[in-house]
Amino acid sequence: MGEKPLSVSRSFNAFLLLSFQCALTIGCSKPAPRHPSVFIISIDTLRADHLPLYGYKGVKTPAIDSLGRDGVMFTDAYSHCPLTLPSHVSLLTGLVPARSGVHDNVGYVFDPGRHPTLAALLKANGYRTGAAVSAYVLRRSTGIAAGFDTYDDAIPFLDDAPTAALQRSGVETFQAAREWLDAADSRPMFFFLHLYEPHAPYAPPAQFAKVASPYDGEIAAADAVVGDFIAILRARKLYDDAVIILLSDHGEGLMEHGEQEHGILLYREDIHIPLIVKLPGNEKAHSVDRDDVQIVDIVPTLVDLTHVSPPPDLSGTSLLRSMTGKEKLPERTVLSETFYPRIHFGWSELRSAVRSGMHLIESPQSELFDDRRDPAEKHNVVDSQRRVVLELRKSIDADRSAFALAGRVDPEEEARLAALGYVTAGPAVTSGALPDPKDHLQDLSLLKGTSELMSAGRFKEAVPPLRALLDKNAGWSDVRDQLAVACQRSGDLDGAIALYREGIRVTPELAGEFALSLASIYLEGKQFDKAASHARLAMRSNAPGAHQVLGEIALAKHDLDAAMKEAGEAAKYPSQLMEAELLRARIETARGDRAAAAQDLRNVETEASRRRVASPAHTEFLLGDTLARGGETAEAEQHFVREIRRFPDNLEAYTSLALLQFLVDRQPSKAVATLDAMCSRNPSAASRKIAAENLTTWGDVTDAKRFER
Repeated sequence: MGEKPLSVSRSFNAFLLLSFQCALTIGCSKPAPRHPSVFIISIDTLRADHLPLYGYKGVKTPAIDSLGRDGVMFTDAYSHCPLTLPSHVSLLTGLVPARSGVHDNVGYVFDPGRHPTLAALLKANGYRTGAAVSAYVLRRSTGIAAGFDTYDDAIPFLDDAPTAALQRSGVETFQAAREWLDAADSRPMFFFLHLYEPHAPYAPPAQFAKVASPYDGEIAAADAVVGDFIAILRARKLYDDAVIILLSDHGEGLMEHGEQEHGILLYREDIHIPLIVKLPGNEKAHSVDRDDVQIVDIVPTLVDLTHVSPPPDLSGTSLLRSMTGKEKLPERTVLSETFYPRIHFGWSELRSAVRSGMHLIESPQSELFDDRRDPAEKHNVVDSQRRVVLELRKSIDADRSAFALAGRVDPEEEARLAALGYVTAGPAVTSGALPDPKDHLQDLSLLKGTSELMSAGRFKEAVPPLRALLDKNAGWSDVRDQLAVACQRSGDLDGAIALYREGIRVTPELAGEFALSLASIYLEGKQFDKAASHARLAMRSNAPGAHQVLGEIALAKHDLDAAMKEAGEAAKYPSQLMEAELLRARIETARGDRAAAAQDLRNVETEASRRRVASPAHTEFLLGDTLARGGETAEAEQHFVREIRRFPDNLEAYTSLALLQFLVDRQPSKAVATLDAMCSRNPSAASRKIAAENLTTWGDVTDAKRFER
C-alpha cells in the first residue's frame, strides 16, 4: 500500500515532464488550425539573387532572413510575366496570363466573374479579407480587388506622371495594414500586403542609402516594413499559427543584358523570384526546396492549407506535400511571357520555358541557357541542345493560341472607336515578323534621356529626340504618349491631339489611356462634346479620371446635379478621391453653399495629411477664395500665401491676396508688393496688365501706370 502512491506520483511526474518536453518540440506541438490565417507579402520587383538568403552580400535584410529561418525557402521560383498587374493576377487566381486574360499593366481588366480570386474563395469560407497595395497599377478598378472586404489602394493620381511613378511608400501602406489588423475579430484572416520598393525610380530613405546601390537601399527599406508587419503579427499572437508567404511578382534588369528595369526581356534576372512559405506552427522551419515552382502554385497550396474547395482549372500545383517531405514534385515546365514590347513598342513579344535548369527564351533570335552551370545566362547553347529546344518549344506552343487571343478589342469598343472617327490598324497582338527587342535596347537608353528632360520641365527640348524615336519606330506607343505630353506642355495642342488620335488608331488596346488625355485637352479648349465622348471611351479601360472630366463638363455647363453625380462616381476611385472632393467644393460654390464648399476643401486637406502627400493643385487657392467670400479673411490670406508658394504661376492667387491686403487690411504697400512679386515671378505683358487693371479698380492710379510702363 505504501509503494502505490509513490508509483502514481512518479508516473504523474513523468507525465508532466513529458508534456513539458513536448511543448518545447515541434513534434508534440499543438495541431495546426484547420483554417489558419493567411498573410501574403509581395515585394514588387525584388530579385532573388539580391537577398542574403540567396547568397547576396550587398545588403542586409534581417526581417526576411528571420522569416526564412521559420519557413521553407524555394531556390527556383519563377514569375509568369515581368509586369506588376499580370503577375499579381496570377498570384491571386492561380492562373497564368494566357488564361487570366491580363497581359499588361494598362488596357486589361481582370474579370472575377469568370475566374474566382483567392480572396473570394476564402471569404466564402468565413475568412475576413483585406489588402493594402502600394502601386496605382493594382488599383481596384483592374478587377484584382474582387473578394476583399477592404482593399486600400489610396495612391494619389498625378497628371502626366508615368503609371510606374504612381506609388506610395511601404511605410504608408503598412499603416493601412495595421489599421486593418487593429479591427480584427475572431474569424480567420487573409491579408495581402504589397510593397512597391524596390521598384524604380529608386529613392531609398537616408538610413538605407549607404548600401551597394539605390536598388539595394530600397530592398533594405522594404525589409524594414516587413519587420514591422511581422512584429505586429507577433504582438497580436497571430504569427505562429499563420501561413505567411513572402515573394515577389518579378525581378529587375540591372543592365546585365542591356535592360534597365523590367518588362522587355525574360532573362533569369527578370523572372527568378524569392519565395518563402512559413507553415502553421513553423513546421519544416529553415528548410530548402530546390524544385522548379511558380507563382500559380500559391493558390492551390493555400487551398490545401486552409481546407477549402479548390476552384476549377487551376494552372499550378500544391506545394504542400513537397514542403512536408511527403512526395517530390513531378518535373514540369514553367512558362513566362511578355507582350509589353509588342503592345508598347511594336517589337516582338517574348515567351520562355524553364525546366530542370534549362531556360529557353523564344524570340526572333531564340536563346537557351543552362542556368545551373550559367546562372548569369551569358552563354547561349541553343545550337548545341536542339532536342531540349524542341521539347521546351512544345510546352510554349501548347499555350500559343491562348496567348494570341489576348488583347483583342471587342466589337463594342470597335464600334465606339468607329463612331469617333477612328479606323484602327487592328490589335497589336497579330501575326507576322516583328523586330527582336534585344536589337533595340539602345533606343530605350535614348528614351531615358528624354524622360529626364521632361522631368526637368524642358518639354520643348524633349520634342525633337522623341519625334526622332517615333519616326524610327511608329509602333512605339510609349514614345507617342510622351511626345504628345511634351507637345501639350510646350503649347502645341494641335500636335498633341494628332498624336493621341494616332495612338488610338495604331494601338486600340491602349485607346482608353489616349482617350482620357484627349478628353482633358478638349475640356481645356471648351470643346465639351468631344471631351465627353472621349471620356466615355476612356471608361472602357477603367481610366479613373473619366468621371472627373464628365463632372468638369457638367459644371462648365452649370448642370450642377449632373456634375455632383459625376463627382460621386469619381470619388469611388481612391486615387481620385481628393480631386472629386475638389470638384464637389466648386459645385457647392456654384450653388452658393460656401460652408459646404469649405468643408469639402478641408476634407481634401485632411485626406492629403492622412496620406502624407500634397493636396491637389489649387486646393489652397479655392479654400482661400471660399473663406474670403465668407468673411474669414485672415485665414484666407494664409491659404493664398501657401498657394503662391506652391504654384507661383497662379496669377489669381496673387490678385486675391493683394485685394484683401488693399481693401481689408488697409495696407496698400503690401498689396503693391504682392503684385510686384507676381510680375517678377511671371514676367509677361499679361501679368503686368492684370496688376495695372486691379490697381486702377482700387484707385491706385500711380502704381497702375508704373505697371503699364
